[in-house]
Amino acid sequence: LGEERTALDHERDTVAQEAASLRVREREITAEMNDLRDEARDLERGIQRYPSDAVRLRESLTAGGITATHFAELLEVVDPEWQSAAEGVLGPRRFDLLVREDQFAAAVELYREHPDHPSGVGLPELSRMHDAEVTPGSLAEVLEAATPQSRRYLAWLLAEVVRSDAEHLRDHADAVTRDGLRYTQKRFERLDPESCSRWFIGAGAKARRLEQIRVRLGELEANLTAVRAANGEADAKAGVLRNAYDRLHEMEALADASARLESLTAEIEETERLRATIDTTGFEQLNLQIAALADAARTLQKEIDSQNGELGRLEERCRTLAAREQELQGRLERRSDAVRGFLMEYPDEEVACEEYYRTQITREQKQGGRLDYAEILGRWQRAVTGFTTRLENARSALRELKQAYNRDFNALLPTEEDASRDHRDALLRFEQTELPAYRDRIQRARREAEAQFREHFVSRLNEYVLQARDSFTEINSILNVIQFGRDQYAFTIHERPEKRGVLEVIRTAAEIRSNEGTLFEALSSDEERAEVEQLFQRILENDLDSPEVAEICDYRQYFQYDIRIRHTDALDEKTGKPQESMLSKVLREKSGGEAQTPYYVAIAASFYRYYQDDPDAVRLVLFDEAFNKMDDDRIEKTIDFFRKLQMQIITAVPTEKMEFIAPYMDQTNVIVRKHHRAHVREFRVLPEGTA
Repeated sequence: LGEERTALDHERDTVAQEAASLRVREREITAEMNDLRDEARDLERGIQRYPSDAVRLRESLTAGGITATHFAELLEVVDPEWQSAAEGVLGPRRFDLLVREDQFAAAVELYREHPDHPSGVGLPELSRMHDAEVTPGSLAEVLEAATPQSRRYLAWLLAEVVRSDAEHLRDHADAVTRDGLRYTQKRFERLDPESCSRWFIGAGAKARRLEQIRVRLGELEANLTAVRAANGEADAKAGVLRNAYDRLHEMEALADASARLESLTAEIEETERLRATIDTTGFEQLNLQIAALADAARTLQKEIDSQNGELGRLEERCRTLAAREQELQGRLERRSDAVRGFLMEYPDEEVACEEYYRTQITREQKQGGRLDYAEILGRWQRAVTGFTTRLENARSALRELKQAYNRDFNALLPTEEDASRDHRDALLRFEQTELPAYRDRIQRARREAEAQFREHFVSRLNEYVLQARDSFTEINSILNVIQFGRDQYAFTIHERPEKRGVLEVIRTAAEIRSNEGTLFEALSSDEERAEVEQLFQRILENDLDSPEVAEICDYRQYFQYDIRIRHTDALDEKTGKPQESMLSKVLREKSGGEAQTPYYVAIAASFYRYYQDDPDAVRLVLFDEAFNKMDDDRIEKTIDFFRKLQMQIITAVPTEKMEFIAPYMDQTNVIVRKHHRAHVREFRVLPEGTA
């Protein structure tokens, strides 16, 4: 058994080492797969992964304000058949960082002082490579550089490396074949397979690397599956060895079982012989007595357990009652102290408290005989809680009012709840002395505000309303003699129903003379006074620059506008007059030119109203690509309408529209752009027959 244990120990150690090795291999494969997946995601985003030392050096240079670019990023493959050879010959030079010549010295300083001492990446001194040129037939011809600096470095590295086949390699000082065999310095060598297969140059490098990653991930997946299967087998083998080890221990414990079995057999035989010699005739009677005594003992034990339980309950009840008595005694003392303290503070309330107590007792007696002091106390506590809550709310509200008073009136009165004498004194002073004076001042301010409201707002708004009506009347008089195609236009202006009451009040207020008392006294009806009061309050309650006040002061908000179209080619059968329609209802049925014309009429009206307040204005109207959907007749009538309103039109139109609009303009210029410059030339339409 000892030899078997030694063999099992050796096998267990071997299996444990194998399982540990498999777990390490599984972690290595998983780490490599995760790294490859991260690299694949970077490649899909267009990010090539360079050696870590090259990346750290580039980040340090960039942080130091130096523009640095990996050499491989500036190259593109011209002849894909030679890419592997070019990648292998360049090797780590692909990761070299190219910097501007004026930043080279600073870059070398950062490189030299870099704390990580990066290796495998270089900083070429391009200023010393000006004479480098690409030699025909060299490996440099299979690559194309994006910048003059990268072309110079490419020529420096590969201009002397000749592309050759295997038979003629020795004809050159430095030559290489497509499959990576190189002859240099009088010796043959095979390029590093990793450098040849791991591409970093050109647009195809990322796609090739992605394919390599996919292949490698497939291999790793297979390896991982095999490792996990082997790991499972090792675990199963370890389990079998553990069971064998346990059985071996059991076998060692049973090694002397045969000898012990003979001894135990002899002892059993001796015991049986002795038992046969014992007289057992009285055993049955003794067994009956023992059973009876056991039953009696169980009955007595039940009674004892019951009595002990009752005793425990009584002791717990005594302890509860004692604690309750102590609690009630404490509450009685506290409430007695509270009553005595309350009566000492408010001695006048003693009679009322006793009356409240007698009232509650009497009501309880009338309702059922036995006095329920707990219910009486509960009602009293609920009443106290309600009064306390209302008292706290009142105190909080009083404190907030005091704070608001100090804040609003820059006062320094105390805000504590028991310090109100100063506030009462201030209130008495205001009521007896200052408030009457303020009432007079408020009345005067009210009259002045009404006067300003009437003189400035009401009169000015009424003036704007009248001017708007007059402007539309004047514009319509001009439109009355102009026909756009088969249509004539006229503006309509109607009071909004919801604004009609305000307009009536404004008209009425504008007719009141300034010496007829206040505006509110001069109005004849309650409805008018209510309308003015509402309007007055809306202005006072909002900021002057608020949307509400802006809407009130904008006379345009009081009207609804439309354009009435008179169709001269269609007569109404009932009246015999031309049919009419409103633009807002038939706009979608109009053609392009018919739909555009009313808008130009509306634009003209808007500018006319705007310029009307300034008689010295030049009355310019600027358009971009105007009249683009209108025919010649509508263009002529529209421009004529602007002229009758004394407007000056400046418009930009495409070339194909110029010949239709130019005859109606006083001056026409053509703007031509050539080589990022604009040239302006005068455009004139010559009479027929003029050369």
